[in-house]
Amino acid sequence: MPSPELQPQIDAARAYEALHVPALFGDWAAPVLDAAGVRAGDRVLDLACGTGVVAREAVARVG
Repeated sequence: MPSPELQPQIDAARAYEALHVPALFGDWAAPVLDAAGVRAGDRVLDLACGTGVVAREAVARVG
């Protein structure tokens, strides 16, 4: 369990992921992967590219 000092930060991160990511970034993931030509069987490396919304879409796409 995180220390009490960290709990507000963890709660904020969860709220950001639940509310902002789908509303602001979710619709960008597929077009970004389309533009990059990512297809099933490809390998994708996501290095510190934000919340991981594109990486999660890539996992679903490449298998």
